[in-house]
Amino acid sequence: MDSFFKFENKSMIIYGAAAIGLIVYDICKDLNILVSGFVDKRGDEISEIQGVSVYSVDSSEIDTIDKDSIIFVAVKNVFEHDNIARKLIEKGFNNIVYRPYAVIKGEGSEDEKILYDVYDKFMSKELFEGDIPKSFTVHQYEYKDYATVKKVEDERIVYVPIESLFTDLKKEVIRWSWINIPIMALIPHIAFFRWMDQQEGFSYDMYLKFCIDSTKVKGQINVTERWKQNVIKNRADVYTNMNELLERDFDFFIRNAPRAKWNPDGYFNLVSGKHRASFWIAKGRRYIPLKISDSDYEEWINKSEVNKIIQHLNEMNVFCLNAPVEHPFFYDMQCENKNFYFQLLRDFIYATACEQYENMEYINLKELSTVFISLNDDGYMSRALQRYGIPIVVHNKSNVSVILENLIVTSSEVDKSAEYSYALVEFHYGDEADFTDIMSKNIRYMICLVQAGDIDEFERTITAKYAIIQNRKVLKNGEQFVVYTLKGN
Repeated sequence: MDSFFKFENKSMIIYGAAAIGLIVYDICKDLNILVSGFVDKRGDEISEIQGVSVYSVDSSEIDTIDKDSIIFVAVKNVFEHDNIARKLIEKGFNNIVYRPYAVIKGEGSEDEKILYDVYDKFMSKELFEGDIPKSFTVHQYEYKDYATVKKVEDERIVYVPIESLFTDLKKEVIRWSWINIPIMALIPHIAFFRWMDQQEGFSYDMYLKFCIDSTKVKGQINVTERWKQNVIKNRADVYTNMNELLERDFDFFIRNAPRAKWNPDGYFNLVSGKHRASFWIAKGRRYIPLKISDSDYEEWINKSEVNKIIQHLNEMNVFCLNAPVEHPFFYDMQCENKNFYFQLLRDFIYATACEQYENMEYINLKELSTVFISLNDDGYMSRALQRYGIPIVVHNKSNVSVILENLIVTSSEVDKSAEYSYALVEFHYGDEADFTDIMSKNIRYMICLVQAGDIDEFERTITAKYAIIQNRKVLKNGEQFVVYTLKGN
């Protein structure tokens, strides 16, 4: 089988019927290359462009295209090119011009580097005159440690997902409610830094109360107006300096990484550094540099278990996930929603922690009622909530989520007939539980993800039973969604 192709005497199919696709179409005209079709995942709603047929990538139409055609991947998101090339190879196409992800990262084989060069030359209206490597495989993801920044003797500095970090275990800390809780629930500190960041809806009130409570425990401090002003000024200075370091000396956070210890329940406890961690959350950062021991690192990696998971994923040909996986071997894996579900988790934990603190003046997420989950997130949310000790019921589990369940140590199995306080669901997702079934469960608060085209149907469905507290537009899978926060009537 020939391993190369040339531009000579070949027609071109353009993958992508949007702005970049039209740019490539114009380049083809300038270079006298015949465009015989477009391929697009919206092919079912676009019949033709510039008089040229548009084929749907997921229909049988694509099988009618001449497999000897050149396919040019005209998609702006270069991180998606590998997955597109992989799908085209499965469809029988091998003359593919795209930007290989391995080369974008500064790696890649010689053939991949040639393909990258061919792509760039073409976009500059210049035809590559040599042999172009055919694509029979796409660079495979390398499972390895993407967390370690540096290693010194028997310790190392690593990037840890913020959702896997808890406060310290010291019994002398102020108020028992702040001991061994997720950093995401450290609401006084987070609120203060988000207020300093001028984010709407936040103030320093909770943090000042936290500090006043500490004086009651320690005693011997006279709480005056001047003392309060000094407390706020001191922490404002901390924010200002950390913000400046984040802008101009990021390595400060590596050099001064907070120390943490592994907890057998499947997360890290801070030894110190709550303000740095809270600052990280307020800034929307997903990974925080921590200093840990090599022995804790080995416990965290859990090689025997993660190797089994990797084997299963390889057998299933999983190359892209719907949400991030909070394990070092998965940090660099392609992901449809790198930040979306993380932000949903951050906001959910903050809101529930605030409600619990307001009602009971302490935070213990294990006391929350059962949370109903039906999300297309490969189990990301359920793993996080189980790690926090929150009882959950999950519907519409993906095959990937079942495999990844073993990445957490604890589990919160509950009776599926239990009463639910909260639900995190996607409208029109899955078959195991449709939305009318979910609504029948008398859930007090619900967060719903609704695709833009389904908004009218969704709002008609909930009218009688739920009030809309908030809604905001977001991007998920590159498409417009609305996140609704609902409260039962």
